[in-house]
Amino acid sequence: MTANQRGSLFMVAAMAGFAVEDMFIKSAAKAMPLGQVLALMGALGVLWFALQSRRVGEPAFPAALRSRTMLVRSSFEMVGRLFYSLAIALTPISVASAILQATPLVVVAGAAH
Repeated sequence: MTANQRGSLFMVAAMAGFAVEDMFIKSAAKAMPLGQVLALMGALGVLWFALQSRRVGEPAFPAALRSRTMLVRSSFEMVGRLFYSLAIALTPISVASAILQATPLVVVAGAAH
């Protein structure tokens, strides 16, 4: 298998993982507040990331993580995740997924001069 084929398979697996995560968020948001769902998913993600970092011998929270640039970026990521999760909880998954997939196109269109 070539590197491109392997990369394509990893990309397909990642997209399937995001779809499954979206399904879990939509299901969980019916039973508990969205803030709790996001906190639980975030805690599980941090735990997984920390375990993987430790496995490869890298620090889970490097010093660069506390730079102003990363703090601003992380803030925007959190706000974006909140609103995307709200979209998943309040609209059909197909609509939220279509909007998310169109986002790069809108960003490129907005960046064009």
